[in-house]
Amino acid sequence: MKVATVREFRNHATQLMRQRELVFVTRHGKVTSILLPLKTPATIPIELRREILVQVGRAISAQLKAKGATERRILRDFESFKNRRRRR
Repeated sequence: MKVATVREFRNHATQLMRQRELVFVTRHGKVTSILLPLKTPATIPIELRREILVQVGRAISAQLKAKGATERRILRDFESFKNRRRRR
């Protein structure tokens, strides 16, 4: 596990992503982001994985709400996408 400030992350993002370890990005001493390597998900405690999913779900929900997206519209767009793919 590594902790990096926003500035360190900005300047060394490529190297941090190559390390294959969890990176907490902090701003003013508070964690603002987590870089999660996808090849080692089993090493992350289940409680942390749950919290990450909850936070991601809330962020997606807020973005959809801000854009006025409804469940019906999303499902309609998805069906349209599937139908277009089938025609290829």
